[in-house]
Amino acid sequence: MQGTFSKHIKLSMPLLRTDEVIVLDIKEIGESDLMISFLTRHSGKLKGIAKHAKKSIRRFPNCFSLGNLLSLEYSIRPNKDLSFLLQGRLIKSPMYEIHELKLDSNIKLGIYTLKLTDIALPLSLPEPNIYEMLLKLFTKLKEQRNAKSLCLYYETRLMKLLGYGINLTECLSCKRRYTFTGKAFFAPLKGGIYCQRCAPSTGTFTLEPAQIAILNSYQTTDIEDMLITDLDPIAFERLSSVIVSHMKQHISPIPTYVWGIREKISKGS
Repeated sequence: MQGTFSKHIKLSMPLLRTDEVIVLDIKEIGESDLMISFLTRHSGKLKGIAKHAKKSIRRFPNCFSLGNLLSLEYSIRPNKDLSFLLQGRLIKSPMYEIHELKLDSNIKLGIYTLKLTDIALPLSLPEPNIYEMLLKLFTKLKEQRNAKSLCLYYETRLMKLLGYGINLTECLSCKRRYTFTGKAFFAPLKGGIYCQRCAPSTGTFTLEPAQIAILNSYQTTDIEDMLITDLDPIAFERLSSVIVSHMKQHISPIPTYVWGIREKISKGS
């Protein structure tokens, strides 16, 4: 009995961790507490309460701004969704650096990608590739000014890493391999393409071979190796329609204000 009791005590004790994390979202709770959504490299997205964080200079100095990279100490109680944040140390603040460069569209894109990542990821599912991609994206945002293309890249690659990649390799109906030589027709409800012979008469987006090649490269290429170039307006609008319709099929309802941020990026405003 004593061994069973000791095992129960160990299982119920909180686990203390210290990780490098990216701040995804911040919500105020009462007069002094904060609810923080953060992404870790090995434990995925977590949420935690930072008690008295709005008034604490010693425990969380300059920590809680969107996109901040922190060294964060927190405790996790088994079978509980919320952790308790104990103390943090700011490593760097990419959003502040982008703001200093006066890259307005890139600031909006940084906010949008943080919000989208927070919405798309379930709790406690390890996503090291998404963590790394987000870090690399902020480096790109300090170097490049083509926010519209970066936005499409991030959305497309995020869906792929989440397991919702678009099937671009073969026709959904006849299974004929796509060779990037003719038009294809993307069906949002199916998550893939049809050839010209098999395409339904409605409910699809027509894609040119060059546009499909762009989507394929976005899905398969690491952001460090990806040459992000400006897209012509027609290609951007068509690819944007495709990836937005695809996200709506797989990500729980995205709030209107998040779509509003994306629209501003698309318009360059």
